[in-house]
Amino acid sequence: WSDNGKILIQEDRSTFGDEDFGGTSGEESSIWELDPESGKLTRVAQMDRDALPEGQTDSEPDDLGNWESSGILDVSQLFDEAPGTRYIYGVQAHSLEDGIIAEAGLEQGGQLAFLTTETTSEMSL
Repeated sequence: WSDNGKILIQEDRSTFGDEDFGGTSGEESSIWELDPESGKLTRVAQMDRDALPEGQTDSEPDDLGNWESSGILDVSQLFDEAPGTRYIYGVQAHSLEDGIIAEAGLEQGGQLAFLTTETTSEMSL
């Protein structure tokens, strides 16, 4: 739950076989905001697999959902902002490799990131 009363939903690819993630939508994983009172569902973020750090590569660029978000917290009040306007979350970039990742003997990439919300698409439930 966000401090503004909305529920944040982070897509996690956990399907296999005929129900591959993104098979119907063709979309990468997203972060959604659900208004429990109205049922309004709004996409507030989507993984951008073109945003590769310098010297790193995506070993599976066509594998939808290979990057996902995790652990989102509303930190708006820490920045003296309105609730539900600034979040911190983790990116799990499972197919990110090379560069500093390889140099440090690591297997995959990830980072903490800030998200400030703007409506990009919405759906009704």
